[in-house]
Amino acid sequence: MFIEQGITAIVFRLLNFGILIGLALYIFKKYGLSIITQLIAKKESYYAHLLEQKFSFAQRYADLKILFHKDIQQSERVKKNIESWNISISQEHEMLMKEYARYHAQACENKNRRAELSEYRKTTQIVTDRVSDKLTQDLSTHFESEQANAEYINAIVNFMKKKV
Repeated sequence: MFIEQGITAIVFRLLNFGILIGLALYIFKKYGLSIITQLIAKKESYYAHLLEQKFSFAQRYADLKILFHKDIQQSERVKKNIESWNISISQEHEMLMKEYARYHAQACENKNRRAELSEYRKTTQIVTDRVSDKLTQDLSTHFESEQANAEYINAIVNFMKKKV
């Protein structure tokens, strides 16, 4: 193909090709390279921003992890405090229930004693009234005579003499 043509034609064709390549390189450098460098700069900036966010998130994650562990420890302390409070409250409740049962038993016992005492007083009053009436009658009939009175007084005096 190149043999039939002359060297001038080949040189001009190579020259035209070089000019086209140069023109393409010039246009590429003038317009395309700046756009591509801007895109690369944007991508690098975005990548740097993403890297910053990654480190920021990693730091935030580490801080949150520490806070989370502190919260877990605090919740464990609170659980232990609640358990100890529950134990002390149950012990206090048990103690109060025993004290209540003791007071209740004592109140029931006092109530029973009062009922027994009231019954005893009623019974004593009835017996006293009956015995008093009977004794009054018996003594009245026994001491109607002067001789029985004198014997009784002498018995008391003799008894007192023996004691003195």
